[in-house]
Amino acid sequence: MALQIPYFINYYQSKEYFTLRDKKISEFILSTTTSSDFILTDYSRFSFLTKRPTPPSLTDLSYGISHHVEINADFIIKKLKKFNIPLVIIQTEGPTALHLKNIPDFPKLQKYLRENYFYYGNLTNGREVFEIYLKNSRILFNSSSLK
Repeated sequence: MALQIPYFINYYQSKEYFTLRDKKISEFILSTTTSSDFILTDYSRFSFLTKRPTPPSLTDLSYGISHHVEINADFIIKKLKKFNIPLVIIQTEGPTALHLKNIPDFPKLQKYLRENYFYYGNLTNGREVFEIYLKNSRILFNSSSLK
């Protein structure tokens, strides 16, 4: 297994692995955030491609984590405030796991985001659909790259 690690690193960094839409969404993230900004996404590929950090307790949102009692809307909202997160990307449809959408009180989180963030809209990546939320006016002026 140890000998396969360089292969996996090279494979996942290769241009062929990532779709054009992955790259477009990543460019959008880069144009609407700074390198010191945290982002929140349950699609870790975007954090990887953009080298944008996520709150440590929300970095790996697996099925087990997203169904754990402590990971709920209040917990996530607290992290959004603590890390002053300017961009939230939630996968709402697709063949892969929808971790944030599957928290027990997702409608509460969605309501908070709609009241405190600008709902940019849904972006599609093949069969995957993402809701995009932007926090501040600096971002709004740079947000035309995907429309």
